[in-house]
Amino acid sequence: MGYAFQLGTAEVDVTPPLGLELSGYGYFLERRADGVDAPLIAQALFMEDGTGRKAVLFSADLIGFAREFTGRVRTAVSAATGAPPEAIALCASHTHSGPATIFLHGCGEVDPAYLEWLERRLVEAAVRAAQDTRPVTLSTAHTSLPGIAYNRTRSGGPVDDLLQCLFVETGGEKPAAVVCRFSCHPVVLRGNNKKVSPDFVGDFRSACMALWPGVKAVYLQGACGDLDPVVGGEERPARMRSIGRELAECLARLWPERVPVRDPEIEGALGTLALPFAELGDEPHEFARKADRLGPAYARFAQESSAVLIRKIAEGTLPAEDLVEAQKIRIGDVVLYFHGAELFSKPAIQLRERLGDRLWVVGYSNDFIGYVPDREDYEAGGYAAVNVPYMVHKPPYLPDVADRWVEKSARFLSGR
Repeated sequence: MGYAFQLGTAEVDVTPPLGLELSGYGYFLERRADGVDAPLIAQALFMEDGTGRKAVLFSADLIGFAREFTGRVRTAVSAATGAPPEAIALCASHTHSGPATIFLHGCGEVDPAYLEWLERRLVEAAVRAAQDTRPVTLSTAHTSLPGIAYNRTRSGGPVDDLLQCLFVETGGEKPAAVVCRFSCHPVVLRGNNKKVSPDFVGDFRSACMALWPGVKAVYLQGACGDLDPVVGGEERPARMRSIGRELAECLARLWPERVPVRDPEIEGALGTLALPFAELGDEPHEFARKADRLGPAYARFAQESSAVLIRKIAEGTLPAEDLVEAQKIRIGDVVLYFHGAELFSKPAIQLRERLGDRLWVVGYSNDFIGYVPDREDYEAGGYAAVNVPYMVHKPPYLPDVADRWVEKSARFLSGR
């Protein structure tokens, strides 16, 4: 294989100032950052194939991105680097120990000044990556890595434990960079934590550096909507380190088994998936009534959020469907599928069964939309199916939303 493919990397510190509210874990917790366990990092990969087609991929230690924010970043990065908007993807690790960057009712206030600064930092990272490209070759490998994550919604439920990696090589006995896609909520630290932290994702980067000094390690979050980390008897900081080490050591085992990416040309595409909402009647009133017995914070959340939906019902402004973004960036025979859902394992596994293990299903990207649960979670009246729609001020999806998501995603990825 020749060296026509060019790639550059850059990273910037996106750690928020102390005092900003952290997002995740529960309602009205007032978790304002009082220290930094480890800095939050945003990484940019700039890629250009032998025909001049370009792409930019971001990975950031954040809970998620909003569509409007992503649009502004895409516009600025496209103007600065020449990469088209359809080939610019923003991916969040979904750490719950970072600042609020998306609207989640009761789960942290978004700070506009931080978002403005973050936008500039991401553009800066993309420009630096584009200015530091080198000729590279790409190779890939994948394997199952059980034991890190478990299904938190039901015992014995499906677990998307596929680890996929892309090795970036410039010659020599180690990779120059590695991109890893895996599925596990970065919530080893719990809701009483007020220290800024990338959770185990930061330890993954450190472990890769220990194995391969100088390597740039990039983590992409998969389908972890129903997956939490297995902690066991370890202290939580130690468990973050051990998860990071297990992921890095798995990459090291895959390094000798890597195979070249075939015909590494870049193709980007954007699309829209229409996901139907359930029709609401008295459900918001009932949701607010039931919450009274679950504590004051939960009751406040339920009353405030249900009032929003009740008002929308009265105004006739509730939409019948959610029009959500889908993005494909193909690099040769590897297809990265970016979507904004907090996706359960089952639909991710089903989509790969249809399209193959060279498909990377990457969540929490570009436009956070909330959960896409499987049918079983609806039948159980689960948190993802019932509660979270109120957090984002939307009706719940229909119970077969995961099946619809798989079918519509397959059509988009197949060009139909």
